[in-house]
Amino acid sequence: MTRNDWTDDTPEPEFQQPRRSEAEIARELRLRADPPKVMRLSRKALAIAGGVAATGLGAAFLLALEPADRKDGPSELYPTGRATPAEGVASLPRDYTGIPKLGPPLPGEFGKPVLRRSQEAGEPIPGRPYAADGTSASPSPAGPTSEQQARMAARTSGLFFGNSSAAPATAPDLQADSTGEVPKPAETGSLANPKAEAVVLLDSPATPTPPSEAQNTLRAGTIIPAALVTGIQSDLPGLVIAQVTEPVRDSLTGSHVVIPQGARLIGTYDSELAAGQTRLLLAWTRLLLPDGRSIDLGRTPAADATGQAGLSDKVDNHWGSTAKAALISTILSIGAQSGTSGDESDLARALRDGASDSISRTGRQIVERELSRRPTITVRAGSPVLAIISKDLPFQ
Repeated sequence: MTRNDWTDDTPEPEFQQPRRSEAEIARELRLRADPPKVMRLSRKALAIAGGVAATGLGAAFLLALEPADRKDGPSELYPTGRATPAEGVASLPRDYTGIPKLGPPLPGEFGKPVLRRSQEAGEPIPGRPYAADGTSASPSPAGPTSEQQARMAARTSGLFFGNSSAAPATAPDLQADSTGEVPKPAETGSLANPKAEAVVLLDSPATPTPPSEAQNTLRAGTIIPAALVTGIQSDLPGLVIAQVTEPVRDSLTGSHVVIPQGARLIGTYDSELAAGQTRLLLAWTRLLLPDGRSIDLGRTPAADATGQAGLSDKVDNHWGSTAKAALISTILSIGAQSGTSGDESDLARALRDGASDSISRTGRQIVERELSRRPTITVRAGSPVLAIISKDLPFQ
């Protein structure tokens, strides 16, 4: 057999692979997986929910702003028309036609006593031609009663005046003349007739009565609002100034301004604070009014805007300085103990122990000093304060 017999020149069949798209090839050659699918809310659902919420809010606003229907409720909460009037009100005249005609008012401070005396005796009232009961002042033909005679005898007796004369001085005619003025009685030189004395006092000019001290007095518990003009820092004691922000009226009527707006308060504060204290003790000692007067307040306590005793704004407990002192003490203790050696002599060991004890003691003292340091309380200028009066404070 020849060589050609062993070789086969028949061409081998070619294997054709199916064509693939570039997307498939890229999917096989990619280096990362597909990202997870994110669930998204439907925009349509969000729009519907927003519309429903807006509609509900609008309906709620309309219902809230709609005026209340008063027809559904009770027409009268309290029966004011059917209330029984008081006895004193029921006995008064229904209109002005039932009031008796009055004459001119009695002058001076003794008008009321003279009027009461005339009403008791049934005599005509001075200054008007009418009796106390509103009728004519013509003398009654029956004369005074026994009770009236006893009263007149008691008034005209000489027991208290030392007058031996039993006959009382004749009272002048006190009826008003055509001009409506009361004539002055003649001076008798005797006080036997109290009515004549009262008329003399009525004709004399009345002495003006000074205003009551109670109208210019602040009772204990009155609050004076103010604002700080100067700041406060509790490291050192000192003075503080505040200015009154609202006028303070008297405690009795509330119609008189006792302390005007703009008055100054002078006070002192205490720097002796305890560990952990957060409020500063402040006391007002003097009040300076705009007209130059000065009022001694003693030691009126101060309070903050809520009425709590003392003031508090910013509190510094110095924790940073304490942490630094503790760190320094730790470093010193480590440095003192780091030089320990087993083959050192007794002298070297004694020196090392002494230095270690001294350094440790110094570190502890530094920490104790920082721990015993008082907190610093700072109150800024403009802070609202109150002065609470602890006792009645009269003003002239």
